Amino acid sequence: SRRPMFLHILSDLELIFKLVAQKNDEFKQHQHQRQLQEASLVDSFEPTMDTASKTFSSSSSSSLSSSSSSSARNSTDNEPIGIARLRRLLRAYAIYDPEIGYCQGMSFFCAMFLIYRPPSKNRKNNNEIDEGEERAFWQLVSVMHRPVNGIRALYASDMRQCQLCLHTFQELCVMHLPAIARHIENEGLVFSMFATSWYMTIFSSSFPFDLVTRVWDAFLAEGFKIIHRVALSLLKCFSDIILSLGFEELISFLQHDLPNQVDPDYIMSEAFKIPLKKVQIESIAEQYNIQFPEKKNKNSNNSTKGSAAASR
Repeated sequence: SRRPMFLHILSDLELIFKLVAQKNDEFKQHQHQRQLQEASLVDSFEPTMDTASKTFSSSSSSSLSSSSSSSARNSTDNEPIGIARLRRLLRAYAIYDPEIGYCQGMSFFCAMFLIYRPPSKNRKNNNEIDEGEERAFWQLVSVMHRPVNGIRALYASDMRQCQLCLHTFQELCVMHLPAIARHIENEGLVFSMFATSWYMTIFSSSFPFDLVTRVWDAFLAEGFKIIHRVALSLLKCFSDIILSLGFEELISFLQHDLPNQVDPDYIMSEAFKIPLKKVQIESIAEQYNIQFPEKKNKNSNNSTKGSAAASR
């Protein structure tokens, strides 16, 4: 399989330099050691710290899981180093972008970023900033704030972008997988019951690491269209099972069983066979915006742009 190309995100030097110039002073004022003192965020981070580390523990190359072992501990509080790094990264972003702050879905792909940014080996003591950790932070900033296909709007307080993505997925399912769409509707399910985490974490919350990295590789290069493709492919590849299940069994399968049964090669292959067109996505977004006019607020500056640009 192809090597994931996460350096796509760092190659966008113009954007990164602009962000650094705008926020460097602010970031320096809140060094990692100071972030550790932001006790008000501890309780909200705790559940997903552990869940995110467990999600990728099966990957033998996972620096997060390896550094989270009992032999790799933070000398100051006996916390696994991988968890401490993830905590600092999320706190740093919460300070950097207080409008969005911290949302649970972020922890999964932030953990993945840290896997590809292992701890610096040349640090003399724990008071020095971890270069890999800092690179993961700016990677997160770039992913969130990209002018096209940035994901920041997914976490806005009005949840408009997330709702739009789920609505788009449902309408695309009606177009491309009508039998499955009818069955889901007849059983009383709504797409948000099982697909919210797919979009909020870009599949990083429960799917195999190999599939997650390949989806993110394509997403960073191509945008949201691949997310819709993979979501449709998952339903298509398990259509026989889905069509045979009633409400309770179906929701359990989609939420828990399906992610553990996927074949990444097959899912991705089928995803690119789906005749998904940019005009379809844009048309759905336009109709949604007419039906549900956007309210003016600070967090919605990317909300209509995201799905309309989903095919780029």
